[in-house]
Amino acid sequence: MQLKSILIIIFTLALIGCTAEQSIPEAKALDNIIDTAFEDLPEPQLSPPAKEPTVISINGAFIPETVLITAGEEVTWQSNDDKSHKISCYNLRKRVVQSEIMKTGDSFTHKFDLRGEQLCVDAIFGHRGTIIVEQAVVNGITGNVIGATGNPPPIGVTILLLGMLVAFSQIAIFYRK
Repeated sequence: MQLKSILIIIFTLALIGCTAEQSIPEAKALDNIIDTAFEDLPEPQLSPPAKEPTVISINGAFIPETVLITAGEEVTWQSNDDKSHKISCYNLRKRVVQSEIMKTGDSFTHKFDLRGEQLCVDAIFGHRGTIIVEQAVVNGITGNVIGATGNPPPIGVTILLLGMLVAFSQIAIFYRK
């Protein structure tokens, strides 16, 4: 019998909280602000705009030997000596990419999406280099949008939360007996 009255109190407080909140003009104004806050914002970019590929010259060695890029960027190897080359790149000992045999003046381009260090090797002459791939920066909306005005919550929400606290404490006392 006592549990039934507690549930009726919870339901009544929830109903009061919902109807009281809608009658407060500040709550409606805040809803309008939230509804229109995102209308003029551009879509977030998940990766930076495409850039010119990073070029590694092959002339007796990889020049430069170590390259730092962002995930999604391209790296181009350019054969600038009179020898043949074949590029293989590995991430955690697993081959990620392998080029065809490159002659003088040939190039090979690969887009790196996997984060971490990629070991790149000239399979014919053993030249080694490292591609360090960093996480792409995500441009998005951050921060506390709801409640950013600094106003306290509407009175209906406060009443609802207090009522639920009282009801749950009564239930705990009831079941402890």
